[in-house]
Amino acid sequence: MKSELYTAFVRSQFPVFQDSRTSDFAFFENAGGTYVPKQVINKLNDFMITKKVQPYGDFGPSIEAGSEIDNSLCKIGELLNINKDEFMIGPSTTMNMFLLSNAIKTWLKKDDEIIVTNQDHEANIGAWRKLSEYGVKIREWQFNPNTADLEIDELKRLISKKTKFICVCHTSNVVASINNLKEIISLAHDNDIKVVGDGVAYMAHDIVDLKDLDIDFYGFSLYKTYGPHLALLYGKKELLEQTKNLNHEFLAGEVCGETDMKLIKASPKVPLSAQLSEPDLKSLADNGVELVICNRPDDESADQASFSVIQQSAEALGMEAVSIAFKTGEMSHQQIESFTHLINTGKKTHAYCRTGNRSFCLYAAFHAGTGRPDGEITALSKEFGFDIAQLIRPYYAGVEAE
Repeated sequence: MKSELYTAFVRSQFPVFQDSRTSDFAFFENAGGTYVPKQVINKLNDFMITKKVQPYGDFGPSIEAGSEIDNSLCKIGELLNINKDEFMIGPSTTMNMFLLSNAIKTWLKKDDEIIVTNQDHEANIGAWRKLSEYGVKIREWQFNPNTADLEIDELKRLISKKTKFICVCHTSNVVASINNLKEIISLAHDNDIKVVGDGVAYMAHDIVDLKDLDIDFYGFSLYKTYGPHLALLYGKKELLEQTKNLNHEFLAGEVCGETDMKLIKASPKVPLSAQLSEPDLKSLADNGVELVICNRPDDESADQASFSVIQQSAEALGMEAVSIAFKTGEMSHQQIESFTHLINTGKKTHAYCRTGNRSFCLYAAFHAGTGRPDGEITALSKEFGFDIAQLIRPYYAGVEAE
């Protein structure tokens, strides 16, 4: 009876089983893709209706979209015991592994070796086999045909001084074996070898503590774990920082001190950024910043540090903090004058808002009075993903009229 009640509850969470066309079915096809529960459908439906805009902007739906994305990333991190800056979301594990192999191929030289298995899905074999085009040697760890298991003694035989990576599935979608990743990882790390794990067939059945597992890279598909058609790739932070950037150049950023603050270098003396945190302030102080300017009103999002908190922390570090806060589209001449006055003090200054966009607009409007060509400043803004041409044109027009 309890089993029947439990089954009925689970089925009630999935709209597919409430539909007359599919209500009599039972699906065991997570290897190809799971159905999505109503909670996910409702969340996605609301997002697509009310917040399907460019996130992290400075208007209502964009702010909410960014906040929901951040909250989702934090929850994923908590679930897997990893930080949100240690994983990326992509379209599929196949594509994520391809991106990873391309990002780390500069670590490898001719005749270095990568071990793959004949248990794995092509997603975690094909990407690595392609590196043979660059002179990397691929060695295959074959399972025992009598037990369908990958045997650790065979792996020991394959490992050499040239082995750089072992790429192995957590659970095989071919023969259903569950591999002892901890044992494999321990052996690999003892030999200074990195391990890439494919968790696609495993993650629908269990939640992995990736920090406890101590794996170097691990990927799985969200659409095979009751989510949308996306995939997650985890990497240890120190390894991700060494990989080649394959994204927009303006997203490569610069790490300032011990933080992940992405600097927008409008000029050497006036760097800009998105929302600051207290660790960011320590890094700014260490880099000689004397003045911090906030261009963001308080209470735009729940996770936002208030200006009073930023000011108190900045002053404790010997920096001055000033608020010139405004909403998008409401930048005034008075605010430009205040900003200009602060810049002209000659202090090394850092300005910030939610994304850096408002700070860049203020900086650009300041330059309207310096004679710097508007085409130059708008081109610079586009390098960082901002299109401020329409926003700042009135200020250049005002200068020309004078």
